[in-house]
Amino acid sequence: MPDIAVGDVYRFALEQQALGNQIVNTFAFRVKENPVPISVDGFLTGLFDGAGAEMAVRLSAPIGNLQNQIVSHLRWRVQKVSPVPEAVREYFPNTTGILENEVDTLNIAACITRFGAGAGRRQRGRIAIGGLDESLYKDGRFSIATMIALNTFKPNLYIDVVAPLSVYTLEMGFWSPAHTGTVDGEPVSYAAQFVPCVGAVVRETVRTQRSRTLEVGS
Repeated sequence: MPDIAVGDVYRFALEQQALGNQIVNTFAFRVKENPVPISVDGFLTGLFDGAGAEMAVRLSAPIGNLQNQIVSHLRWRVQKVSPVPEAVREYFPNTTGILENEVDTLNIAACITRFGAGAGRRQRGRIAIGGLDESLYKDGRFSIATMIALNTFKPNLYIDVVAPLSVYTLEMGFWSPAHTGTVDGEPVSYAAQFVPCVGAVVRETVRTQRSRTLEVGS
């Protein structure tokens, strides 16, 4: 298996489940620096395999802390998308939801908008954390403590990932697939692109997801 290389882009998804509903958020990163050769297998294992993996500590653990205990973390789905796409890999965390609490709805979510340095819709992405514990909000607004927790978490969406001994550095962002369609009746075609994330904004009001499958992100 070849080593990772500067410029490699990976898209990955955190898949969760509760009461027959899926909650899916997608993320991406690009290899920014790679001074020390490291195999793809070792690289992805360190990022996704187990509770102590980088993306578990950075993303899934703090997301899970906001969710009701009935939410299970099913898997990470990880794919290299550029420069040459590869097959999807799956990693299975040991974090099963427990039917200890009751929740009125899984459709209430916290929305965090991510943005790149440029203008336009393709410089924007979002995640929505569904399955929230009911103690986190009231009358459609999050509590002060919840907003502090969300704002403490949001830098994890854009701060670089620096491995121990700086064997690699990753820039966080989001992946925009290629798209062909029409705008105002005119044909348009957009190439796939990775957008480095430079900041994020937490929405103060709750978001209602209307789909049974709460799949969001880009």
